[in-house]
Amino acid sequence: MQLGIALQYFPPDGQSAPVTVHLSTDPDLIALFRERCLKAAVDRRRCSLDPVARLIEGAEEERLHKVLDSLVPERREANR
Repeated sequence: MQLGIALQYFPPDGQSAPVTVHLSTDPDLIALFRERCLKAAVDRRRCSLDPVARLIEGAEEERLHKVLDSLVPERREANR
């Protein structure tokens, strides 16, 4: 299995197909994306003022962590 990450532009008309600006299979870039996604999920949960929203964000954070753990291995310190 090979993973790739894409930067896409979505035209504002809402009807045109998205345009891929860049596609990369660089493992360091994918690992960095993984780290940033998980940090964003943690930040969303921590910033939730409503207890129900915090519970939902926590469940989403856990789901995202499981999916990313199965697809993208953590970077080792030597690779940073």
